[in-house]
Amino acid sequence: MFINELSEFKKCLGNAATRLRQDQKTENKLDLFSLVFVELEKFTKQLDELSDDADKWCWFFNHATELEQIPEQIHDPEIVEALTLADQHTWSKEEMEAYIFWEFERQKEENLEEYAEQQKDRADRAEAEKHQAEAEKKQAEAEKKQAEAEKTQAEAEKHQAEAEKHQAEAEKQQAEAEKQQAEYALNKAASLLAEQMSISIKEAKELLKS
Repeated sequence: MFINELSEFKKCLGNAATRLRQDQKTENKLDLFSLVFVELEKFTKQLDELSDDADKWCWFFNHATELEQIPEQIHDPEIVEALTLADQHTWSKEEMEAYIFWEFERQKEENLEEYAEQQKDRADRAEAEKHQAEAEKKQAEAEKKQAEAEKTQAEAEKHQAEAEKHQAEAEKQQAEAEKQQAEYALNKAASLLAEQMSISIKEAKELLKS
């Protein structure tokens, strides 16, 4: 059995709890776990009576030396690991070397799988970033083209406004020329009429206008 003396086990737990209480930095951490103190010789529950993790561990402590495999009722990963550690004390040198070898191989395989998964994640992220960069580039090009089109449209509107301004000025000049031409014709006609009727040019203009 890997725990031979309950008093020594209690002492270790008590010392750990005392250090935690004395350390103010870990004061809030005490709420994250609980300590259970049990006199194992008084724990008599059977497998079908176990109700929580504390019961499972107490049953395991009492029967660990009798077990060849973990019963289904207490088959938790932590208890399986504890039984493995306990069994190691009875292994021969060859059994221990074999276990270490296969455990090393298992961890190496897990590490390789984890590494492959990490590489795949990196490749996926790189591909996603590439697609995002391409999309952003296309969006930037589209925005550039739109800005150029808006600039071209603004220049066209400016040219159109300048053309309309020139046209308005030309029409204004034409209207003034026509006005001057009309004034000249009126003055000429008034002069002839005034001479014929022996009246003033002003009177002649009024007669022509009426």
